[in-house]
Amino acid sequence: VNGNREYFDSLISEVEGQKRIPGTQIDMKVTIRMSDLVADMDKFAFDVHPYSMQDRSPEERLQALLQYFQFVIMPNIEQMSQQGIEVEFERVMRLIAEEAKEVVVIDNMFLGSEDNLKDAVAKGAVLYKDDLEITSSLEYIFEKHDIDIVFNCATKALNYSFVNPKNAYDTNVNGVLNILEHQRKGHFKTLVHFSTSEVYGTAVYEPMDEKHPINPTTTYAAGKAAADLAVTSYVNMFDIDAFIVRPFNNYGPRQNHKGYLAGIIPITAFRILNNINPEIHGTGEQSRDFIYVLDTVDAIMQLYSKMDTGDSINISTDGQISVNDLIAQIVQTMDYSGEVLKKPARGADVECHNASNQKVKSMIDYQLTPFDEGLEKTLQWYKENIS
Repeated sequence: VNGNREYFDSLISEVEGQKRIPGTQIDMKVTIRMSDLVADMDKFAFDVHPYSMQDRSPEERLQALLQYFQFVIMPNIEQMSQQGIEVEFERVMRLIAEEAKEVVVIDNMFLGSEDNLKDAVAKGAVLYKDDLEITSSLEYIFEKHDIDIVFNCATKALNYSFVNPKNAYDTNVNGVLNILEHQRKGHFKTLVHFSTSEVYGTAVYEPMDEKHPINPTTTYAAGKAAADLAVTSYVNMFDIDAFIVRPFNNYGPRQNHKGYLAGIIPITAFRILNNINPEIHGTGEQSRDFIYVLDTVDAIMQLYSKMDTGDSINISTDGQISVNDLIAQIVQTMDYSGEVLKKPARGADVECHNASNQKVKSMIDYQLTPFDEGLEKTLQWYKENIS
């Protein structure tokens, strides 16, 4: 544009194939067509000085150009049009912001708590206590809000599949299908779908990479595996922008500690704090790859700009701990001196989870919280917030 179109095209070429650029997203090239040139066009000229930016990365230079569109060209479009200059944007900037302009949360509170979201709501997040399995609820939200990105974390706890196996499966499948239908119709642009390590079943080989066979052992895991296949199918059929993140065993503050659906760390902390004996089901030799929840969030934020459409990635710690060792560490950290009860093994329990992080480490600056440190922070939170 105005002598710099060749430079702009070179930037597009340098970032070709990168669909999600941090802070700025584009679908296609920006097309500026000038049907009539006017005498004072120079005041609106797209005058970029490439030599002063030559040491910057292609992404930073493209960001600067698109910011010029946002803050200089866009405010003057009406005035330019009145002067006979036609400006055409073909599927231009999907998102120009360093942070979300609005965060919308939908949660049916099956295991969630409004207390967990009170700080977010105070900062402007919008909370709907509703269910994504209800199509009319999703329709209302997408009509009311201009959504760019959906992070689908919705599910019901694994233990629930032993109580209501069909509903546990249905929730995972129906929820994502409702979301995918909205994406297919153009109601939002990018889907970040949360899978689970449970889709792998017990490790066939270690460490478990993204090519590990899918072998779910519960209807919860089967539903998650089916949801993953639905995402990749919609990508193939309708060319939507979606990718899959597969966290292993998340833990951290605010994880549900109530009832039979609670995870092993929060329920053990709850029992100790309430003078109830902790429990180990089965031999206790079954292992899990625990990752601190904030590490998962950080990894996904970094991966957002780098993941290929339709791809999947493990998020874990390259390590595992047995249930016996985990309970022993919790007992020691919380100064518990009572008995740990042995209980029968849970049916269909996964024996071993030990993930490979080779792929994620090759893509981002992957920083992990040491398990001892993360566990101590988590247990301290339960000490301060539950009784």
